[in-house]
Amino acid sequence: MTSMNRVLGVVAALMTVAACTTGPAPTVAGPVPVTVTTVASADVGEGHTYSGVFRANRSVVVRAQAGGEVTALHASQTGGGARAFQSGDAVTTADHLVQIDRDVYLERIGEAEAQKSAAHAAAQRAIADFDRISELFRHDSASQAAFDAAQAAKDAAVAQAGLARHTLGEARLQLAHTRVAPPFDAVVVHRFVELGDVVSAGTPLFEVADTARMKLVIAVPSTNLGRLPLGMMVPFELESLPGEPYVGEVSRVAVAADARTRLFDVELSVANPEGLIHVGMVAVASMPGARGDAASAPEDLRVPLRAIVRPTGQSEGFAVFTVERTGADSPSGVARLQEVEVGAAVGDHVLVEGGLDADAEVVLRGATRLRDGDPVTVLP
Repeated sequence: MTSMNRVLGVVAALMTVAACTTGPAPTVAGPVPVTVTTVASADVGEGHTYSGVFRANRSVVVRAQAGGEVTALHASQTGGGARAFQSGDAVTTADHLVQIDRDVYLERIGEAEAQKSAAHAAAQRAIADFDRISELFRHDSASQAAFDAAQAAKDAAVAQAGLARHTLGEARLQLAHTRVAPPFDAVVVHRFVELGDVVSAGTPLFEVADTARMKLVIAVPSTNLGRLPLGMMVPFELESLPGEPYVGEVSRVAVAADARTRLFDVELSVANPEGLIHVGMVAVASMPGARGDAASAPEDLRVPLRAIVRPTGQSEGFAVFTVERTGADSPSGVARLQEVEVGAAVGDHVLVEGGLDADAEVVLRGATRLRDGDPVTVLP
């Protein structure tokens, strides 16, 4: 199993274990027998590693803006000849992905042009009539009623001519929409239609993604956010290409933590000129260097995965039970629930980056039976 798969497996197991301890512990009579372990320093070198998943810089589902039958799926020239664009093909804004039947829209344009010509001629006649009646009215040779009627007829004819021009423009726009192109240079992620399909406005045709630059999204605890300023270059490795060095630039840091994990999404912008990085690929980003001054930086601690529980009565967050002994060598003590902030997985342990002191004794077996303040007996 690769190191990345191991990390992902441990994190998944962490969620499973924690989910099993969400509800309140049962009431027990007498001290609860438990086993404990002492919190250890984490031997993780000078930095941390965080796994992440690649997303496209931007993606969009291209939808039909005109209805009708798909009469052509424009071809991509390949070594095997022409074929319709499909997943993985590079496309540009000059490429027409889909052709929708044009005949009905050409007919509408013909009708709209005829209506526009007729409306324009009618408007010209109404304007001429109004000018003539206005001149007669000015010399008291036409009545007020005749003047008002001529003005109303002119206004109606001019409005009708404007409507006819608008209708023609809409018909031409609908015809243009029968040829569908991507909104930006991209890679085809998925094709939703086949030749002969009948589509309506809004029907998904293609999904395309801009992969010239990619976003590697990693989840980082609050204790390390200060070490990831915007513009910082962060090295990473692809799980599919181990040993190949890559680097990404911190382009965005989430302003709020995920409600479930309490981690912050950090996006690394990564150039992808050769298209070797694909959406969904997994990578491991490295955060080099120690956290601040070595003399004052908090020590990295780790606890076994099975010591992690949910805080009592909560469905979010993580906690451990520690034991306060009644005497230095006494097996008796009291369980104390302490909420903790967990970080990266290290083997079958997880880093604890807040909420726990070094050398504390945490409960391993028996934690799911405990409540804060319960008496315990520590088994050898």
